[in-house]
Amino acid sequence: MYKMVKVVTLNVGRLIPFLNRFFPIRKSSIEKVKSKLKEIDADIILLQEVVGQRHLEELVEGTGYYSVLGPPYENERYLENVALLSNREIREINYVPESNAISVLIPDYNIDTVNVHLSLRRKKRLKQIKSLLSKIKLRRTILGGDFNDYIGENPIGNFHSCTYQIGSTTLYGRHIDDILHTPDVRAESAKIVNSRFGLMDHYPVMAIVS
Repeated sequence: MYKMVKVVTLNVGRLIPFLNRFFPIRKSSIEKVKSKLKEIDADIILLQEVVGQRHLEELVEGTGYYSVLGPPYENERYLENVALLSNREIREINYVPESNAISVLIPDYNIDTVNVHLSLRRKKRLKQIKSLLSKIKLRRTILGGDFNDYIGENPIGNFHSCTYQIGSTTLYGRHIDDILHTPDVRAESAKIVNSRFGLMDHYPVMAIVS
């Protein structure tokens, strides 16, 4: 019998991405994100568009989460990273920079967790998915993040989607963020947290798996 695990994915980038290069993220915005994540109280949090180590440290400060920062997005104009937070110890960290992804093992949950932020360009996105699927474990695995496309349009192997039928995950009426799982992981429930906070254009996606 596996533990219930609450997983959340959230793109914390600002509405105008180039701001990340020239203006630091305000403390008030960071506190809004922290407050929302505290309210959700997830076991595992997948973040996209984290602006480097300092931004991650400010988001994690005082929360008690373990954290790991992914590599900068490969060949992208803006300096951003994926990041992963967990309330249990993180092991076996693997970076997949060509797919803007990070993979970790969380032994207490006996589950591998992958966080990804795919390209806006379809051809590159398909290459990223192909590369990612060749480099991650395909058992007891969660794959979540910002896919930048309706999940049904992406060839994601035998991963099952927790949330793709639950409505929009962005302010623009599209569902591009999702939490996926391999068949040996059970999705107990899933929802989109439809409340806006900070200067972001994405809603958090939450799923409970076991």
